[in-house]
Amino acid sequence: MRRPPHSSGDLIADRRYAYAMDLAREGDAAAAIDLMEQAIERAPGWAAAWRELGKLRLARLDRDGAVAAFREALGLDPTDPFGCILELSRLGAALQIDAAPPAYVEALFDAYAGDF
Repeated sequence: MRRPPHSSGDLIADRRYAYAMDLAREGDAAAAIDLMEQAIERAPGWAAAWRELGKLRLARLDRDGAVAAFREALGLDPTDPFGCILELSRLGAALQIDAAPPAYVEALFDAYAGDF
């Protein structure tokens, strides 16, 4: 089990997030969604978990549920380091945008920096 990239501050929520991500990698999106929702119940202001819930719901072809989760993540962190506006735009649920949010680009480059 890997630690979440951004802690919620609640150890149980972090563990449920990590288990959900493991289940998603194993192909069990339904169980992953259930655990991610449990993590969010414990830490409702955790934007990273909302973004992952959106991705999981999208994998299960739940467009409306994904849109709601991406919007929640964006509302919790308007700097959008997770690129939720990109997902919303792709789903036709937001205005078209010309560029990725600067916080998202910075987070993306930081994530790859260790490989260089």
